[in-house]
Amino acid sequence: LEPLLGHELKVSQQVGRAFEQLGYKVQLGFGDHIGAAWAVAHYGNLHTTSPWLHEANLSNLPVEALRLPNKVLDLMASLGISQIHQLQSLPRTALASRLGQKLVQRLGQIEGSRPEVLIPYRLPPEFQFRWVAEHPIANHQSIHQALYSLIERWGNQIGRASCRAKE
Repeated sequence: LEPLLGHELKVSQQVGRAFEQLGYKVQLGFGDHIGAAWAVAHYGNLHTTSPWLHEANLSNLPVEALRLPNKVLDLMASLGISQIHQLQSLPRTALASRLGQKLVQRLGQIEGSRPEVLIPYRLPPEFQFRWVAEHPIANHQSIHQALYSLIERWGNQIGRASCRAKE
């Protein structure tokens, strides 16, 4: 980013201020890998350090930055493991057998040795239908007919949305 936008700390502070002016509270983080960027955004300090997670900064982060289930975090806490550097010196096979494969996966993802895929969230489609009658409807048959028409239009819209989702 630096050749295009300038120093990363300056850029991140500008982006943060822009979001704050819109009324949002944000935590920013950059990284070579998804796990690293997430760790910086949640456990880094953008005001004093670079928002980019470098190897040297990785070991100083808490184990919570690995995005592990609470059960694993609790077990590590009971063993006195609170920072990532305490895990990095241990053999991965021993970690997997004692603390689970998820720990090894997350360590690899934060270091960039294991792939991680982001799945974008898509808002579900919204459907709105209206039946406008010229005069107030006074009988059950007319109400039934209006509801049937609305349900039919709704079904057609869901069918089209489903076909688009499969494409």
